[in-house]
Amino acid sequence: MKKTLLLITSLVFLTTIAFSQSKVNIKSWWSKNVKIDSSGTNDNGKRDGLYTQWYENGQKKWEGTYKDGKIVEEWTFYYDYYENGQKKWEGTYKDGKLNGLSTEWHENGQKKKEGTYKDGKKDVLWTFWNKNGQKIREGTAKDGKPYGKWTYFNEDGSVKEVKEY
Repeated sequence: MKKTLLLITSLVFLTTIAFSQSKVNIKSWWSKNVKIDSSGTNDNGKRDGLYTQWYENGQKKWEGTYKDGKIVEEWTFYYDYYENGQKKWEGTYKDGKLNGLSTEWHENGQKKKEGTYKDGKKDVLWTFWNKNGQKIREGTAKDGKPYGKWTYFNEDGSVKEVKEY
């Protein structure tokens, strides 16, 4: 009887330890294809550590690091790759807000736009290109809004228009 009671107590103790861990790995699967959709670690219901998400074809969609459910103070966030594997966007976060260089690409790999954020708002020089890599506009921003001289270009690269903001 004592052995049985000791065995039951030990099993209850071990089960409690096994199921009381706060960190769990999160994975979702595509129905019958069994391809991972996303993975990461969850600590007490909050994202914690590296999170990655993939398209159904296996190409990475985005990846980023979290701590206590928030974006890690400073990190490069490769967001929303195209299904063909081409990177769509890259930027830097600080304290949960965009801060620093941000670059976006067209699906064919040509740059789409590039500029700087400060505290989550567009700041300083911003440049935009079409799918062929031709510059279409360029100017500065301040507090998230166009500021100063903006130049707009024709398809042949010549200046189409200059606006002051």
